[in-house]
Amino acid sequence: MEFEDMEFLYLGNLIPNKGVLVLLDACRLLADKDKSFRCHIVGAGSKELSVEDCRSLVESLNLVDLVEVHGPLYGEEKEKMWKQCDVFVFPTFYHNECFPLVILEAMQHSLPVISTPVGAIPDMVIDGETGMLVSVNDAQALAVAMSKIMEKTHEAYDLGTNARLQFTENYTVEQFENTLISILQ
Repeated sequence: MEFEDMEFLYLGNLIPNKGVLVLLDACRLLADKDKSFRCHIVGAGSKELSVEDCRSLVESLNLVDLVEVHGPLYGEEKEKMWKQCDVFVFPTFYHNECFPLVILEAMQHSLPVISTPVGAIPDMVIDGETGMLVSVNDAQALAVAMSKIMEKTHEAYDLGTNARLQFTENYTVEQFENTLISILQ
């Protein structure tokens, strides 16, 4: 599988602690090394960072040709974005992060996940098997992980395939029901 330009996706509220600013810093580091990629930022603004603030930041970092801030997407538009992108990036360090459902969505769509070891994420994303885990609030480490996945597109595809398999084996509604029934018995 070859990628013209690797397409990364961040999907979450535009809250600094969800890692969106770390992602922008990582994109700047990749751009400085002339890496060819696209990054899509999807999500509703917050009191800390509006969609317009995020777009202005992309412009001030000279990332307009590489990063697009879409704002919130729903239904078919959101589904189209999942299908368009190659890798899901969620560099969260949110203090209440527990079990981000957005990571399950990425796995369901066969996307490898680059995230952080926060909350239950290390139980969801198996480093080197279904994605990559990077240090919290570390744009350099995130840029290195993004660069590695760009250089090894076949391995990225394998990570995504493994992520989908983990999703179907552990996180479908049927699996949840079976686990609940076994607990109740």
